[in-house]
Amino acid sequence: MSWWQEYQGLFVVGAFLALLYIRARVRRWQRRHVHRAAQNAADGVTWDQTGDPVIEKALDSLATVVHLPVDLERAVALLDDVKTGLWWKRRGPTELYAEPNTVAVLEPDGVGTRLALTKADDRGGIPPSEPDWRKLRRRVVAAAQRAGIEASEVPGPRLVRTPVSDLTGLSPAEAAQRAHLWRREQS
Repeated sequence: MSWWQEYQGLFVVGAFLALLYIRARVRRWQRRHVHRAAQNAADGVTWDQTGDPVIEKALDSLATVVHLPVDLERAVALLDDVKTGLWWKRRGPTELYAEPNTVAVLEPDGVGTRLALTKADDRGGIPPSEPDWRKLRRRVVAAAQRAGIEASEVPGPRLVRTPVSDLTGLSPAEAAQRAHLWRREQS
């Protein structure tokens, strides 16, 4: 009889006990995580205040602007050549919007023009329009490169989650559930 055949039962029992231990640790972690999430919701804490790396990355992406080293008229002409996709529509020569509340504008910035997001939709403390904004930025940069313009994506002013209505007298939990928008900080 080999060594493995003699001690095989101990390995099976050991593996079973290890799985039970891992399952107990996972359940404990889940209870702690759910409790922390419930406490944060009761305290009115939103995603923009928790330091979640995924949300921070999305907020950094929303704050990114496209810098074009050309005047506003040439930037508007460049924007006319960009295929903006299904979600972005034009509202005037310098403004793009995505339903319902996401708005990007072309504006002079002293050394050229920049395409910047001024406000973005909010769903439960999370900005869902970040992927659309990222795609639009990349399309504008690609169109600028095709036109021979050295466009670049640079960090811009952060967007801050602000309430749409008056929150006076509401508990933090009630206030967190009211409608909000992500608006650009003044630069």
